[in-house]
Amino acid sequence: MESTTPNGQVELIRSACIKAQPNIVIWACDDCNAVYETETTLCSECNAVKVFQRNRNIHLADVLLAIEKRMGGSLHLDLQGVYVVEFEKGTKFWDLMSDSLESQSPETKAFIYNLLK
Repeated sequence: MESTTPNGQVELIRSACIKAQPNIVIWACDDCNAVYETETTLCSECNAVKVFQRNRNIHLADVLLAIEKRMGGSLHLDLQGVYVVEFEKGTKFWDLMSDSLESQSPETKAFIYNLLK
């Protein structure tokens, strides 16, 4: 059963973005923060064995790429710095001043969730 809680919506959106653009996932050393493109168990910078998967924040470009790969749509920037996403299912806005998925309004996250589920 799909989770429609706000956290469940964010996780589905994040998964769709990673599927569309796998380089969102990075590997980084927990001790020195060295970053790797592929999974590794030993840090070549400090020889630590604590290298973990980390996901960077999801941004507008990630969401747009996932939506485009999923269903296409009409996208444009208005003069007030808000990105407008228009589809047959409705229109929602992305706040460019806070370009992170987690900081968008609950309505915007729910709208994107419904597009990508």
